Amino acid sequence: MSRQAAEFAEKLRRRVSCPVDLWDERLTSVEANRALRAAGLSQGKRQRAVDRVAATLLLQSYLDFLCNERSRNAGAAP
Repeated sequence: MSRQAAEFAEKLRRRVSCPVDLWDERLTSVEANRALRAAGLSQGKRQRAVDRVAATLLLQSYLDFLCNERSRNAGAAP
């Protein structure tokens, strides 16, 4: 699956002018399930919500990475 994602990303890079980054999504579903269980959701509600929550966690981790990179680069000597 990761090979297919990499191939798709490369095709996309050739077609668009914006950056195309790949981001590791392993364990986001596990983390989402834990968060939903901790919130007290029933198994049925967790199953319906887990993909949305995992996608949110994935996006947040990437945005956190970008923020940290900008902070690191801003602190670097010219």
